[in-house]
This record gives sequence, structure tokens and C-alpha cells, in this order.
Amino acid sequence: MMKKEIKTVSCMQASECEASTARHLKTSSFIDSFSGVALALILQTGWRLPVGVGVGEMILSITMLMGFIVTALTWKSREGFAFHGVRHWGPLLIAGYLIVVLLPQTWHFSSINLIGSSMRDWVAYAFSLMFLCSIAFRPTHYRRMAVSLIAGLLLLWILVLIFGSSDEVWYLAARFRGGALNPNQVALYVLCSLLLLLVYMRHAPLIFLALLGLAVFGYLAQSNAAKVSMAVFVLSGCFAIFIPYLKFRARLLWLLLAMGLVWLFFGHELISKIEARWAAVDYGNARQLLFFHGIDAWLSSMPSFLFGFGAGSYSGMEAPFQGSEVHNTVIDALTIGGFPMLFAVYLFPVCAWFLAYRQGRILIFSALSAVIVFSFFHHVARQPIYWLAGYGVLAYLVEAGRLAKPKHAGVCREEDGSRLKVLFISYFFPPYNAIGAVRTGKMVRRLLDAGHDVRVISAGRQGLPQTLSMNMPAGIVNYTDWIDVNMFIARALGKGTIAKAKSTATMPNLQTGWFSRLVGAAGRFYVSWMYVPDRYIGWFFFARKACQQTIDEGWRPDIIYASATPYTALMVASSIGRRYHIPWVGELRDLWTDNPYAHHRALSRWLEGRTLRTASALVTVSEPLAKILSGKYQSPCHVIMNGFDEEDFSGSVPRRSAPGTEKRRLRIVYTGQLYAGRRDPTKLFQALSMDRSLVSKMDVRFYGPNLAWVADLAAEYGVQDAVCVHEPITREEAIREQQEADVLLLLTWDDPREKGVLTGKLFEYIGAGRPILVLGHVDGDAAALVRREGFGMASSDPAEIIGFLSELLSNPAAGVRYDRAFRDRAGAYERGQQVERLVSVFRAVRVSEDVQR
Repeated sequence: MMKKEIKTVSCMQASECEASTARHLKTSSFIDSFSGVALALILQTGWRLPVGVGVGEMILSITMLMGFIVTALTWKSREGFAFHGVRHWGPLLIAGYLIVVLLPQTWHFSSINLIGSSMRDWVAYAFSLMFLCSIAFRPTHYRRMAVSLIAGLLLLWILVLIFGSSDEVWYLAARFRGGALNPNQVALYVLCSLLLLLVYMRHAPLIFLALLGLAVFGYLAQSNAAKVSMAVFVLSGCFAIFIPYLKFRARLLWLLLAMGLVWLFFGHELISKIEARWAAVDYGNARQLLFFHGIDAWLSSMPSFLFGFGAGSYSGMEAPFQGSEVHNTVIDALTIGGFPMLFAVYLFPVCAWFLAYRQGRILIFSALSAVIVFSFFHHVARQPIYWLAGYGVLAYLVEAGRLAKPKHAGVCREEDGSRLKVLFISYFFPPYNAIGAVRTGKMVRRLLDAGHDVRVISAGRQGLPQTLSMNMPAGIVNYTDWIDVNMFIARALGKGTIAKAKSTATMPNLQTGWFSRLVGAAGRFYVSWMYVPDRYIGWFFFARKACQQTIDEGWRPDIIYASATPYTALMVASSIGRRYHIPWVGELRDLWTDNPYAHHRALSRWLEGRTLRTASALVTVSEPLAKILSGKYQSPCHVIMNGFDEEDFSGSVPRRSAPGTEKRRLRIVYTGQLYAGRRDPTKLFQALSMDRSLVSKMDVRFYGPNLAWVADLAAEYGVQDAVCVHEPITREEAIREQQEADVLLLLTWDDPREKGVLTGKLFEYIGAGRPILVLGHVDGDAAALVRREGFGMASSDPAEIIGFLSELLSNPAAGVRYDRAFRDRAGAYERGQQVERLVSVFRAVRVSEDVQR
């Protein structure tokens, strides 16, 4: 009884602790929102106290105090709180330096009235560091802070446009309109906001709008330093693209050689242009004089060389120690506090800059480069937004690096070493009814049943019937948004025009009229340029962001598995695999640029090579396809065929009487899409038209979309009385129709490139256990499998087709023979065995990656 009471009290305490933590987290989000607004309000210069404190500083002081309170309240709730490197030691180290070293220095030099030395400046540095410490030791919503900051900046700019340049307004309009003598304050906000935007905002439309607003904001400030920084942004991005971290040593020599050649041929001209540009913006040589006099102040004595003269400015237009800022953070920091101050000011942005380059985050690396170069033209150390930008980006990169860091081979990933964590990327997934969704959904279901931890990234609002069963635990699947590349042209021309253009693009030889040929050519041009690598490219950025969010939240997979088509899924897996150093396996149910049903350009071939070369292994559905992939790429290629799920076909289906008795017709069923001229039933209709007696004994049923042309084709051969075309049906209804059929029709394209194609439909037919008639490419793998296992017949000869159908009509023993074949040999194609092979591929890849590490 006592133990039960103790357990109850413990549970109540745990529940109260969780509720308290939730309240603190909510308070933190509130604090961060107001902190962003406060940072924006610091730009206003109208409502200020005599000591220079304004509205922004007042609000930020309140949020800092609340941040320290939340930190104190949540400190003990953390289990074994530990200091994590520079993220936590850095702010404390800098704060200690300001208090122990810089404060006495500043006090001393201000007491002897050294021009420029000021306790007020020291308070500004201390204020920025207090803000940093208030966010360093509690859960911080940097994204919320960045959004409120950018929203506040844009609102200030709008207010300036509304109220004009009135000095009575509580902000200084000249600062926003380029009329200020030093517009770099606004430019600093623009660059730091850009940096936070690239790191913490996730929605592409919002990023675009914010970038547009910040660009206008920065342009109106008319800051030459900002223009130089944006040029550095572009150049550093190019540098990171062409010389990534892993190839730095190999390409450094080539970089130096290229720079030497540029200097040799264009050095004099570049120097002349730089000097001319400098003279144009440095009015009266003022900035250059400030630079030189600031350096003279720093070098005036050995103690100042090492530790500076305390907080304040020590330069002048005519000589050192005239109380003017140098407007160069390096020189000002050295004059104020020597090398320790320089270290403190650049600790976070430089560490973040190096990590961004090492992790291959090109935009963040470029933005950090721009901010660092901008600091050479403006004293940024007193600005809280500078410290937030440097520290916030560093915190993000450190956490991302921790999640992306591969675990040591000797460390077991799970308590149960046999359990795998798999990130499954597939555009098609249940409940959307597509043949690709059947395979991926069943695979994930089997992996979950086997005890593996699986997360799925798929697409929402696909426009397909949502009829597939979804027997998955909650939270397994993330359905992302996507952009339809046909959206704008479809609105302009109508969906019917797009559908016609796409259909004629795949069968140009069937069109005879000049207009049809023109539409076919337009369709081929449209598909060739817009569908790179396929029409689902608009899903790429959304899927990649969803994968990043899943991993950044702490769930790191052992394997990434991408299922194609669409091939966009493979590009997503390759991008995430490179970024987080996670091995990935690509599944190609159909070949990419070797696919006979698609049009490809050099860009698609380049994309395929760039993507698949990074895969740890490839999976396809037949030996011929595997042979093609193995000939192009070094990654091991495995054959894992489609399969059927026995549970889908376990329901009882009433047995129908044998065909030919009781005037019952022989029912032939086809379920799925058809393609005129490629996968079509012409051979069947030809056979029936040659033996008119069979027409009245046949019941040929087609279930699928856009099959009106099939009825027209049947009428052309005079067999329309035996053919019935139906709208698409659910998968459960399709399986029932297959089980009730006498013959299942499998149509393939009679083309050598079709040889290795083994569609999922074939395995559904095997699961249904009804005789299969294969028409089209009778020498392909599908036809060979049906013949080898005795599941039916494959032929394009009308006489053989007539013989096959006649035997089923007149000889009951033929049906028994096929039943026996399915009973004895269909089990080898059950999906469970295929998934076991896939898991063995995953394990082999994981072992290989561990050995390489």
C-alpha cells in the first residue's frame, strides 16, 4: 500500500513538473517574440532619455530580466545540465572579461579624463552581453525572434513611408531614407536579419517576401559598406560552391593559381578601380584618416597594444585620442581592449563561419562572410543584434553538426542492435491510390511490424482517390505541400490542353493531322523543359525541408530510402544524405533516363549521374534493369521485385461456374492505366475479330482512367459486344474483380527497352491466382516469369491467343492446372520475402558505412 502511495505521489510530482516546464516554454516563446520587436525598436532615435536609452532598450531590458527568471526556474528541472562548448562557456567567458578586465580599465582611464574613455560605452557592451546570457541558458525560439525582428523592421519602414521625414515622429526618418551621415546602422540590421532569415525561416514564400523587403530596406539606407558586403556574399558563395571544405586542400593550389593569373593580367586595373571607388565614397579622406589614427592610438604603448584603453573611442580626423569612432570593428576593438576584446567580438561569428563552411551550408557561409566584412566599416560590438546573429547561427550549426555527426562503429545505435531507423521518402503513399503507393505502403507496414523505426515523407493533396487503407500509427507519415509545375499554364490554357499535350508527347506517331502533330511537338517541348527530372520537381524543396526538420528535431535515421518514381524523391535523399552524412538507398521501379516512356535531355542525364553516384546502394525490380544500373554506377545494385500481400487476397470469393457452362462468358479483366500504341489491347481485339464465335463467349472488362479510346478501338475491330469499359475502382474492388476473373490481362509495350520491366500489377495478378495472358513484349522478364512458373501464356500471335482462350472455355482441366501452379509457386512472390531482402540490403549498407568510418 505504501509503495502504491509513493508511486502515485511521484507520478503527480512528475506531472506537475511537466506542466511547469510547459508554462516556462510558453513564457520563453513570449519573451523571444518581444525581444525581436525590441531589437527593431532600438533603431528609433526620437524618444530617448538623456543617457541615450530608448524604447527598444527599455523593452529589451524587461525581456532580459524575464529570460533570467525563466533560466533560474528551469535550471533544476534539467537532468544533469552540462555546458556544451563555446555555446555556453563563450558568453560566460566574455562576460567575465568585461567585468574583471575591461571594467577596471575603463574606470581608470575615464577617471583620468582620457578623451573617449567612457563608462557609458562599457554599459553598452555589458548590455549586449547580458542579452546574450539571457538567451544562452534557456530554451530559445530563435525562429520566433527572427520573425518578429523582421516584421518590426518592415513595420518601421512602412511607418516612415506614411509619416515622411518629420523629425517629430518617434524615429529618425533620415536613417531609413539614406539621409543620415552614417547609414550603416540600418545596413547592419539588414545583414543580421538576412543571416537569421536564412537559418531559421522555413517557408519559401515568406523567405522571398522578407528578402524583398530587406533588400528595399537596405537600398534606401544607401550604405556603401552594405553594397561591398553583398558583393562579398556572392563571391563567398561561389567560393564555397567550387571549393567545398572536403576538397579545399586539393583545389587550393588551383585557386591560388587562378588568383595569380587574375592579378598578373588585371591586378593594376583592379587596384585602380578600387582606389577610384574608395575616393568616391570616402569624403575628404575621412575614413582613411580615422583608420590610421586609430591604429596609432592602439600602438601608442605596450600595455595598450595588449589590453587597450578601456571602453570608448580613441581616434580623430587630425590625430589619435580625439574621441571619434574609427568605424572599423577590428581597430576599435584593439584600441578598446586589445587582443582579448578582438577575440570576444569575433568569437561567435568566426566559429559559425568556419562551421558553416565545414558543413557545406553555402548561404549561411556567404551571409556570415558579408557580416564579417561589413564589420570592417562599422563598429558593431555595441549592437545586441550583432551578438544575436553570431550566437544564434552558431547555436544552430553546433546542434545541426551534433545531429549530423556519424556515430562510431563500435557504439550500438539502439538497445536492440537489430532495430533500424529508416527515413522513407516517397511521393506516392497511402491513402492515395496509385500502384507506387501500394508498394511503398506495404513495405513500410512490414518494416514497422518487424520492429523497425520508420518515418515517411510524402506529398499531400495529390488529386488521387484516397481509397488505400492506412493502417499506420499516428505521426509516422508527414504529408508535405508541393507546387504543381503545370499550375500557371493550366490556368491559362485549361487542364484539357495540358492533358492532351502530355498524352501526344508520349505517342507522336499516332497523330496524322497537322494540328495534332503541332500539339504533340508542343507537348514534347513542354515535358522536356518543365519535367526535369519529372513533373513533381515542385515537391523537392518541401520534402527536403521536412526531412531536415525531422532530423534537426533529434530523430536521426540509420538509412534513408527513396522510392522512385518520381525521381525527385531520389534528389531529396541525395541532398539530405550529403548534408547529414547519412547513407541512402535509391529504389528505381522504372529507370530514369533509360526509361522508354520518357523524354530526356542532357540536364536530366546530368542530374541522374549527380544523384545516383552518391547512393550507397540501388534497388530495382528486375535483373535487366539492375544490369543497366550496374553498368553506369559503382554502387551495388540489388533486385527486389514487387510482391503481393497474402492478406489482401485472403478474403473468401464465391466460386463461379466454369466458363462455357450455363451460358456464362469467359471473363477477362484488366485494371489500371493504358497507353495507346504502347500498352493497349489491340492484339486481343485482333484475335477476337479473327474468330467471331469467341465474341459472344467473352466478357472483357477494363477498369481505369481515360479509357474511352479502348471502346472506340473495340468498335473498330467489331468486338464491342464483348468489351466493357469502366471508371477506376478502389484497390479492394480491383482485387475482388481480379479474383473473380477467369483470365487476367497484362499488357506490355513491344519494345526491347521494356524487357526488364516487372510491374506491380503482375504480382497482384499472381496474388489473385487467376491465369495471366501477357500481350506485347513476349520476350521480356514479365512474359518469361509467367511462362516459367506456369501462371499463364505470353504471346502476340492471334492464333495462339485464340487457342489459349478456347482451351479455358472448353477444357476444365486447364483451369485446374493453373490453380495448382499458383498454389505451389506463388508463395515465392509474397511481399514479406521481398522486404526481408530489403532489410538485408539496409544492414549491409550500414555495416559498410561503419567500416569506412
